[in-house]
Amino acid sequence: MMGNPIRIILADDHPIVRDALKNILAGHNLVVVAEAESGSEAIELLENTECDLLILDLMMPGHPIGPELIEMIASGSNPPPVLVFSMSDDERTASDALQAGASGYLTKDSEPTVILDAVLKVAAKGKYISPVIAEKILFGERKMPSSEPLHKQLSRREYQIFLMLLDGKTMDTIASELSISRQTVGTHKMRLMHKLDLQNNIDIVRYAINHGLMSL
Repeated sequence: MMGNPIRIILADDHPIVRDALKNILAGHNLVVVAEAESGSEAIELLENTECDLLILDLMMPGHPIGPELIEMIASGSNPPPVLVFSMSDDERTASDALQAGASGYLTKDSEPTVILDAVLKVAAKGKYISPVIAEKILFGERKMPSSEPLHKQLSRREYQIFLMLLDGKTMDTIASELSISRQTVGTHKMRLMHKLDLQNNIDIVRYAINHGLMSL
């Protein structure tokens, strides 16, 4: 005899992703009780909706995003376990999400059986990380220290967005000028902030001044 269903909140700005997840979860004593399209909406839902698990996309429109979003959720009253469901298979992104308080990290290209396994494990207060990412974290090639400044490690696109942020442009403006989605801009921003070990836009300006990329 099955026990009480596991109550889930889905937070992803793409309806097609939420629909696909609901199809995978159907018939496994898993019930989606609410859906959110932004981080702020997810936080609001958690204040008014009882659930056993939050499945969360890190890069939704608005603010907060990324590890900051997870930290805000974790600081709430009686927060549920968080399973990150992300396009990114970058080990640094996954590691930061877990350190911020997520209980699991899963990539969106995972097979349905893997998704179910992760959902059940995290809902039961366990931990889960995609095997591919776990392998990268444990056995990834270790780079020798470099004397070059950190911004030399940025990809061409990351450096381009770094300069646009330095110019005071918003993520929406950057997305429009580069003809890419705001989510893609957010992903690049999160990666460049990690690579430069920065926390916010003020740090971007300080870094640029310290490395002669702009003058006072």
